[in-house]
Amino acid sequence: MVPYWFRIYLLILLSFTGMISIAFCEGLPQRLFGIALASASSGLGEISFLQLTHFYDSWSLGGFSSGTGAAGLVGSFVFMMLTSWMGITTKTSLIMFSLVPILFAVVYKWVLPSSEGSRDHSRDYTPVQGNLPDYDEPLTSSHNHSPTAHQSAVDVSEQPDFSAAADEESAIDKPVHGSIDVARTLQRLRPLVVPFM
Repeated sequence: MVPYWFRIYLLILLSFTGMISIAFCEGLPQRLFGIALASASSGLGEISFLQLTHFYDSWSLGGFSSGTGAAGLVGSFVFMMLTSWMGITTKTSLIMFSLVPILFAVVYKWVLPSSEGSRDHSRDYTPVQGNLPDYDEPLTSSHNHSPTAHQSAVDVSEQPDFSAAADEESAIDKPVHGSIDVARTLQRLRPLVVPFM
């Protein structure tokens, strides 16, 4: 697995190189190459930080969703403000934007809590000593336990009734088709629309 710190520095390099290529290159192929680098940086950044949410509490997924949703709106608004309202050239604006990805390293290093993703798991591995039982072998007669006389004398009414739980599990396992399935899916998605969209 590629370490997260390496991914962060790689996406910073890709984004910086892409923005500078767009700002300084005059030819169309060079600018398209810069756009491709910046797009690759964006995709790598989203995947990496989405994977990092696995190591944090549930609030991290909401923060990731809100941040990626707001990034497009805030980024385009700031670019419009710099070029249209403040009169800064597009080239200068792109040079300013090329420095923004450095914040990824700052956030990863000092803002986010230390995660398990930055640890070397190979050092934590300890092989099990001794012989382990082979669970693939079929049970022999020595493993079969017949009820004793005392166990047979236990009243059946004292045994728990698992039939209701089994019926409930079978009802859950049954696939639901048609409009009921769509309605159930929409009902589950409804609480996610406002905070994350």
